[in-house]
Amino acid sequence: MKNILLWGIAIFLFVACDDTTSVIEVPPPGHVRTKVSGEPADASKKSSASESAERSSSSVDDRSEYDAEAGTLKDLRDGKVYKAIEIGEGENAQIWMAENLNYAYMVRTAQLDSSSFCYENNPRYCETYGRMYLWSAAMDSAAVFSNAGKGCGGVAGVNPSVQNCNISGVFRSVCPKGWHLPTGEEWLQLFHTVNELMPDDDAGRYLKSKSGWELKDGEDYNGEDTFGFNVLAGGTGHAGYLGRGEMEFSKMGQFCFFWNADKYDEGSPGATGFYNSTHYNYLVGQMPVGYHYIRCLKD
Repeated sequence: MKNILLWGIAIFLFVACDDTTSVIEVPPPGHVRTKVSGEPADASKKSSASESAERSSSSVDDRSEYDAEAGTLKDLRDGKVYKAIEIGEGENAQIWMAENLNYAYMVRTAQLDSSSFCYENNPRYCETYGRMYLWSAAMDSAAVFSNAGKGCGGVAGVNPSVQNCNISGVFRSVCPKGWHLPTGEEWLQLFHTVNELMPDDDAGRYLKSKSGWELKDGEDYNGEDTFGFNVLAGGTGHAGYLGRGEMEFSKMGQFCFFWNADKYDEGSPGATGFYNSTHYNYLVGQMPVGYHYIRCLKD
């Protein structure tokens, strides 16, 4: 199976915040690091808005309805309906959301009014691509739905909450009740199952959407969407140096990252990456100040 962790050629994105610059290495594929200095931004800092969000969560219908025959998942928190698919058989079977999560997790951070966003803050992108989430949101650091990830946030290499955040077992995150944020191993299981079912081991070819992926050096890496998983090239984003800079969104048509429930290493939250330069898939390390998508997996 070619779904292994590889080092790539780094693409350097320079993010300015006041007079300070942070260098973010985003290798497609590879490992993401950020060189930082100074004091951390506490992405899990409580505010009156986050406390209000926690209180309001008790007033919503925190259930979900899965219809296997129709292939749908209804999130009763906001009434949104998602496509859902089963891939694999027997002990290898997994039931995945076939669309990105679009639940508005509105808990404030120390610098931002929310911890989930639409690409370029444009609601029409949420309709197509779902919402993008900070790592603190993916960890439900405000403990809106569980205490498992309470306090998880901050900046790799600066804030010890990254190193000290260790999720174990099935972790709900901000997913609908009865669903959870997948681990890297659960993503690898998906890739292995797809590779077993298809004539080659280019799992990304069969999981990515048929359009929307930009040509790379004249090569077309759009997918075939064989299973209806429909990974879209939704891009990425970040909150600038130490989470204190301007919100920036980029790389639509080139990348798609999904948060994982486990870390890549002691300093980096984990994510799963899809690219417009290959059909292989990779587990990568990401910055806690990045914005990425979420796909939920049925418990």
